[in-house]
Order: sequence, then C-alpha cells, then structure tokens
Amino acid sequence: QEWAAIPTASMIQKGIVKGTDAKMLEPQSNTTYAQAIVLVNRAISYYDEENRDWVYTGPLDPELSQEPKPRPTPTPSQSASGDPMLNRVGYNDQKYILVFGSLSNSKYKSPAEAQKNMVSVTINVWKLNSGGQKVPGTLQVTVNKAIADRVKTIFQEIYDGPEKFPIKSIGGYAWRSTGTSEHALGLAIDINPNENYMIRNDGTVVSGSFWKPGENPYSIPADGDVVRIFQKYGFAWGGNAWRSSKDYMHFSYFGE
Repeated sequence: QEWAAIPTASMIQKGIVKGTDAKMLEPQSNTTYAQAIVLVNRAISYYDEENRDWVYTGPLDPELSQEPKPRPTPTPSQSASGDPMLNRVGYNDQKYILVFGSLSNSKYKSPAEAQKNMVSVTINVWKLNSGGQKVPGTLQVTVNKAIADRVKTIFQEIYDGPEKFPIKSIGGYAWRSTGTSEHALGLAIDINPNENYMIRNDGTVVSGSFWKPGENPYSIPADGDVVRIFQKYGFAWGGNAWRSSKDYMHFSYFGE
C-alpha cells in the first residue's frame, strides 16, 4: 500500500518493524499480543538519549478505520504554519524531508555542499542601549533555506511579544565535520551565548559564562516568550531537551 510506504520505511530503518517473515510486510494486518509487545519493546529501546527522534507512523487521523491519505512532500517554501508535524518539537521524518527532500538523501558531507543550502536572513530584535533601555534594531543570521521563513516568523513574534526580550548576539550555521550538531546543517540557533551558558551535569562549563534569568536581561527565561515561540514552531530548547547537560543558548529544529 502506497500510504504505508513512508512510515513503514522509517520503522524498518530504525529496526522497529522487521516483517512477518523474511519477505513479507503486512501494514493492514492485525498483530498478535506477542507481536505488539515486541514492537513496543523495540520502540522503547530505540528511544533513548542518543535517539530522541519522534517515530512517525502515519497521519494524525482520529478515525483509525479509514485508510490514511498519502502525505505530500513538503517543500522549503512551505509556510511555518503548515503540516503540524513540522511544528512538533524533536525529530520526525517530515522535518527531514522538508530539509533534505527525501528520506533517502543523506545529510551534508562537506562545507561546500552545506553552504549551497544556506541563506542569510535579517531579523528584527530589541537591543539595550547604554542606558539600559530597549531600542529596536536588526541582526543577521545564516540558516538552512528550508527553515528561513520559519526563523523570520519566530523572531518577528519574539519582537512583537510583550516581553521584548533583548538580543545582542546570535549564531546560526557553522560547519562542523564531527558530531551531530545541527549548526552544521543550518538548523540550530544560539542566542546571547555568554549569558546563556552550556553546562554539563557535573558542573563543567562548556561555553558561555552564566545563566541568570530574572537577574540578567540577556538570559533566556524558561517560561518566557523566546522558549515558548521557538517550541511553537518545532524547535527544542537546550535548557530542557537533554539529561546530560543544559545548553540555555541553543535552539535546534531536529532537537539535537
């Protein structure tokens, strides 16, 4: 069945579904209790600190008896308020397709390849003048072209919000040849890094100097406009996304 192709391929790739025998997949068949337990156990085993993906298994259709319709492939120009899966915090296949065009396409393998998919966007921000007053200004940030409109929408809503959170420094795309950082994909943004440090659970400060929301105006409050609006459009916040560390400056579209 065509409608089962993408979710089935995703679950096969993650080792959750392996078929009823070596050559047979039956997406419309019912499972036995034993098979259901095996599937749940595999899904739980997959979802850990290293794999924080949302495992997408089909359209959000409350009438499960109806055959779901195939989802159209999203394009980079799709608006930020489109497919609800694109606004869900954490990784899912629809986000990957939005960025890379297909689940079969790999992530960027070189800075030259990555750079072809980046654009610089100008955003409206509030800044603090020498007297500590908030004044309007602009900043530029380089991000993946697939999320450029989304990023502009996010920062415009932050700018228009009641908090008028001040931003003096912002970072986006930065090539890194190792690790899983989304900065190399243009899918991560750091805001006011000095005042929103990254710290490991053992107290080791990796980057930045401190995080003092309510005391320092550049520190991002956990319950403020910035976190709320980024999460509204599918970005995870490093302040509460992981168990091993806190990265208060960091917002990432895939949640890494």
